[in-house]
Parts: sequence; structure tokens; C-alpha cells
Amino acid sequence: MTRVLIETVVRNTLKQIKIDPERSMRNVVDMALHLSGGSFRKELFQVAQTMLEQESSAYYKLIPDIVAHVESERIVQFGMNVGFNSFTVGAEQIRAIEWEENFNIPWCISLKLSDSVPDERYDAVINQGEELGIYSWLLFGTGDLSKLLTLPSKHPDSAFFLFCSPNDISEDWIKEAAQLNNLMFVVKFEGKAAITCSLLREMGLLYSLYMSYSESDVHKILNDDLLIETQELHPLMTVFMADSSCPIPARDKVYNYILQTRSKQHFLTIPWELEYDNRWVDGIISHEGCVAAFDEHGQLEGSPRLNLFEQGLRSILRRAFPKGGRR
Repeated sequence: MTRVLIETVVRNTLKQIKIDPERSMRNVVDMALHLSGGSFRKELFQVAQTMLEQESSAYYKLIPDIVAHVESERIVQFGMNVGFNSFTVGAEQIRAIEWEENFNIPWCISLKLSDSVPDERYDAVINQGEELGIYSWLLFGTGDLSKLLTLPSKHPDSAFFLFCSPNDISEDWIKEAAQLNNLMFVVKFEGKAAITCSLLREMGLLYSLYMSYSESDVHKILNDDLLIETQELHPLMTVFMADSSCPIPARDKVYNYILQTRSKQHFLTIPWELEYDNRWVDGIISHEGCVAAFDEHGQLEGSPRLNLFEQGLRSILRRAFPKGGRR
């Protein structure tokens, strides 16, 4: 019943945003803050409320642009899967299990998919995750991208962020993906990214861009060049993902820049640092933030002895993220 009521509000808000975007966005955030329970949801809505107090905010143009070019049903289902299933029902489930079993559970999981791993194994992993309250998944695919669509189709209650290269995306594959409403494309900012984003926009699909950065890229990020370029392609978010060689001081500089940039709201895209921001969200849910990413062999990054296909997700999280740990 709660979900039905919230969906009704979301649908009405999408209609009103097309008429009066500034007033509608402020009203829905104010209402959500008033009705939200728990410190997690209140903190997120307070951040949104503070941001929308800036009348010159570029987000007053960004959000109506997304609403105008993305099919409403996609926004509703993907938004409900993240906002309700993941941040509300899932968050409560995560906190309950953490309290009872004394280990941390991340709000989202990153999976690098391998063509050599049967779909059934990934399907089982997502089932295990949903049982723990995890309803947001970051899927990384290369070459054959069929797995990126198989999993969302089997798990309509979860939200899937599909990280992929524009060089691997075909028009036929996009048409197949258009049948699913619980996913967002996250296209690598390289090669045919502009062509791919144009096609996604024409088809009314939800998409963002991402960049894998190293220390040598920090200067280009800090002087705004990257966001100036990416906003031209109309992505909801521009995601920054540090590669394994990027040192902590360089990552810290990028994240400080992202925080300042989000606060100023000058760009028509929302900057997001993949690891730091996901840890920040998880820290609000669980008070001890953690992130979990698995490579194409099923191994937890940083813990090669913990294999997703041998030990199961719950067992791995219990061993890798005990309460009081620092990971």
C-alpha cells in the first residue's frame, strides 16, 4: 500500500515538473522530508532541500530535461526500485540483519560479469543479495552484453546500473534493453559515446556517463574540462571511477572537487565518485560504510580468498566486513 501511494505521488510530480519544474521539485522534496522516517532518509532529503534553495541551480534545468526525454514509466520503476526498495525497505532489512548478526552489508554490489560464468550463478548471487536487503547492482560488462539484460529481466524489484563501453553497444541491443524499466545505462566516456548517448536519448532511456581516471587525469577533472564535455551529452550523472593505480591523495582531491561542484550546481549533470559516494551512502544507512566489488572470477576485490561462487554472498560479507572493521 505504501509503495502504491508513493508511486501515485511520483507520477503526479512528473506531470507537474513539465508545467512548473521549480515549484514541483521543491514541493516534493519538502513533502518527502516531512513524511520520511529514520535518519538516513531525512539526511538525503535535507541535502536535496538545501541544494534546491539555490534559484540559479543547474539542476532546475537538468531534472526537467530528464523528465522530458525519458519515458515516465522508466523513471517511476527505476526510481522506486532505488528510492523505495533499496533506500527504504532494503535499508531497514540491512540494519536489522546487521544488528542481529554483527556484520556490515553494503547497500549496493559491483559485479564484473564473465562470459564463462553461467547466468544461474549470477542469478543466485542477486537472490542472496535481495534476501539481505540489497536492491541496487552495478554490473560491468564487456564484449557480449547479453548478461547485462538477463539479470534485470529476472529481478524486476532491483535497480541495475549497466556499465559498458559505447564500442560494445549495438542499436539492436539497445532496442532489446528498451523493454526493461529497471535499469540505467552508464556509458564509458570514450569512442562513440556521443553517438550512443544520442541514440539512448532518442529512445527515451535513462543513462549516465562514467570515466575511469588515474593520477594523470586529475588536472583535467579539477579544471572542469571533463564536466563541461560530458554535460553536452545530457547524462543524469557523470561517474568518476578511480583505477587501481590511482593513489589515495589523488582520489581525495577528486572527491573534494566533486563535493564542491555538487554544492555549486553549475553543471547540467550530477558528479559522483563511485567508491567514495557509495561508501558515504552506505555509512548513512549502516553507520559503518563499506563497499563490495567482485571481479570476473567472483573474487572480492582486496580479498582474493573470498570467492562469490564458492562461499556465497552472506558468508563473504560476514568475514570481510565485521562490525567495528574499517573496510
